[in-house]
Amino acid sequence: MGFTSFLGERSTFDAELWGILDGLTLILDSSLVGVMIQTDRPWAIQRIPKELNNDADYIVKLAFDTR
Repeated sequence: MGFTSFLGERSTFDAELWGILDGLTLILDSSLVGVMIQTDRPWAIQRIPKELNNDADYIVKLAFDTR
């Protein structure tokens, strides 16, 4: 699965973060499990069930709050 998006003039770091956010949105919309996100930045991303990480779950809910 892939996607493209026009971000205007942004830093490489910003583009990477927008790509990850868009990818996570696709994952949520598709109800996918066992997903690996790859980037050319030296990051490691690991899925942790929300019941094991309440702080991260709260932050994600704030990011997707449409109010």
